[in-house]
Amino acid sequence: MNLPLLMDLCNVVCRHYFSSNAKEVIFSAMDDLAAQDVQAIILGCTEIPLILNGETSYDSIQLIDSIDVHISAALRHSQQSTAMEM
Repeated sequence: MNLPLLMDLCNVVCRHYFSSNAKEVIFSAMDDLAAQDVQAIILGCTEIPLILNGETSYDSIQLIDSIDVHISAALRHSQQSTAMEM
């Protein structure tokens, strides 16, 4: 994995410029992980799902969107807090 290239990508992504090069770097990193037989890939940067835009072919690998995880946790917390107040 090319760390300087990934750092450049992060700087570009933070400005919401999703070039074809950005997609290539993301898919290359995901291909590297897929080659290692991982079970899941955490899309830890909130912009990554925007870059992927549903264009993945990793059927056997679970893609975990960090936004979904945060929303689920916030909803659980809110429901628990509401239940405790009753």
